[in-house]
Amino acid sequence: MVAKNFLVPKSEGGAIQDMLTVYRLLDCDMFPSLKAVIQVALTIPFRSCSCERSFSALHQLHTWMRRTTGQPRLQHLAVMSTEKEMLERVEDQKVIDRFATLKVRRHRLK
Repeated sequence: MVAKNFLVPKSEGGAIQDMLTVYRLLDCDMFPSLKAVIQVALTIPFRSCSCERSFSALHQLHTWMRRTTGQPRLQHLAVMSTEKEMLERVEDQKVIDRFATLKVRRHRLK
């Protein structure tokens, strides 16, 4: 009720339409907890399909053979798995050329 009375004069006579406006109008010194709660509400996605999809992909990738794989590599594999459509548009030869230019590698002689 106090926050509502605080926001009414700041809304310039109109009704406040969204949470982002409320967040911007709140004073962090007067309402630190309310501002933190609204910030959390603004950062949580209203759809969690992509999060669930990435957890599902990570579960499939983390098989018994890959249990010793390091965290960075596993993370990159998970991103590649969830972004299949984008990855399919990447040309293989461009990736190979880019990798080849990153650093000098020694060739083994047979």
